[in-house]
Amino acid sequence: MTITSVRGHVTHLDFDSAYRGWSSCSPAALFKDASIAKVVPQEHENLQRNLEREVRGAHVLMLWLDCDREGENICFEVMDICRRVNHRLRSLRARFSAVTANDVRHALTHLNQPNRLQSDAVEARQEIDLRIGAAFTRFQTLVLQNRFEGLVESLVSYGPCQFPCLGFVAERHARIESFIPEDFWKLKMSATVAGPSQEGTDPVHHRPPTDGTMFSQSERSQWSFSGSASESTITAQRSSSSSAACLAEKRRYARTHAGTHARALASRFCPRPP
Repeated sequence: MTITSVRGHVTHLDFDSAYRGWSSCSPAALFKDASIAKVVPQEHENLQRNLEREVRGAHVLMLWLDCDREGENICFEVMDICRRVNHRLRSLRARFSAVTANDVRHALTHLNQPNRLQSDAVEARQEIDLRIGAAFTRFQTLVLQNRFEGLVESLVSYGPCQFPCLGFVAERHARIESFIPEDFWKLKMSATVAGPSQEGTDPVHHRPPTDGTMFSQSERSQWSFSGSASESTITAQRSSSSSAACLAEKRRYARTHAGTHARALASRFCPRPP
């Protein structure tokens, strides 16, 4: 048995040489006239040679690729390369979701055939991406290069995935630019809980991690409550805010996390909005 591997897709789609030059045809011709072929890029030629060498004397090709559409398409890429040098090769597909002993054994005892329909779906998506991306990239670049300063040597790229990603980036940038800072409240609490009444036993200390630099830079006030060993010691730091929603959130946080003294603190310094 020989075990080897690939690195993702071994081949990719590309236009015939007659359509690869930007001046060879109009961008519109790339949609219907330009023929497309599968090619092995130069950086993957060593992978192709490795597969061809290892499969020459083999009887069975067992494919352990990712169990998704892309993995199914890679299965057929590997099969096409291997069958060109070994026509009698039998191909089987192992399907697994985890690299554990049980999953591997189950996949090994339930081998089946690769799914051609899933592979074809990937190739349809690849062809659409190539035709749309190449046509609009050439069109945009040729039209816009001489109209805007700084684009003379630049590529104005287009792709079906690039536009949604650009939308996410632009939306996030707009949210950052329009952000209005608000003061907020943060309770800082340390509690000392009495331990069992045994000789040599110390009380248990709970001190949540805090970072004072996170507080607002506006004027602060500080209050402290202390009690017996079975009660809590609470220190609260306040920054001013007039937002009703902010006040409501402060009260909710205090009620949920800070205990009896924090609730008293919230009632005193966070009055309910009218």
